[in-house]
This record gives sequence, C-alpha cells and structure tokens, in this order.
Amino acid sequence: AKNLFRARAARESEPSLVQKVLAVLQFSLSPQRAAFGERSAGTGTSRQMLFAAGDASIDLRITKEEKNFTLSGQILGAENHAGALIKLENEAGKSYTAKANDLSEFKFERVPQGTYHLSLIRGEKKIVIENLEIE
Repeated sequence: AKNLFRARAARESEPSLVQKVLAVLQFSLSPQRAAFGERSAGTGTSRQMLFAAGDASIDLRITKEEKNFTLSGQILGAENHAGALIKLENEAGKSYTAKANDLSEFKFERVPQGTYHLSLIRGEKKIVIENLEIE
C-alpha cells in the first residue's frame, strides 16, 4: 500500500451553473400607433417595450437616430443590477457590450437595423431577450 495517503493536487473549481431566464414581452408601444384603449397615437419618437424575466423586468426603448438606432434600457426589480454586463449581438455575430450603471440603466448607440439577442449577465444569472427587432 505504497502512497496510500499521498496528497492530491487541488482541482480547480468547476464553473458554477448559470441560471438562464428567457424574458417575455409584456407590452410594446410604437411611435405613431395607438395602443389598445387609446383614442389616438402618441407623439413619442421611441418604441418602448417591457419584458418580464422572473423577478426582474427590462424596460427597453429604441429610438431612430438618422441611419441607426439607440437602444436604452433599465433593469427593474427589487435587486440592484448595477455592474451587470449587457451584450447585444446580431445574427452575423457582431456584438456590442455595456455595463449597467448605479440605476441599472444601459445604452447602446449607433446600432444598425436588424435582429438581435440581448443578454444581461450578473453573477450566476443570465437574462436573455431573443429575436429583438431593431427597426
């Protein structure tokens, strides 16, 4: 029984599992289109969307700026998401990244029209909005 009690090298810790939460669109308001129950369309210039994702909600606004768009948002909920990594990626693999500020707000500027996936990552939680149409 030679080396029965020999020391083993410490294993690197396995990466922890990340909880993936798929966000669901709750409502969408587009400029110049009346929402259900409204008598006339609003005069706003931004498309506003609200997504629910578990115990959090994501408020997104898409504003046309000349040829491109600005996507701004805020992560809402009891938990503060300051410092969360926000990733916006199109179908061709072009990606943009941002970090949420102290109010859990983020912004992407000069985003071309297209279909994107938006991921919000903080700790072991990842919130995903798939097939986000920026137009």
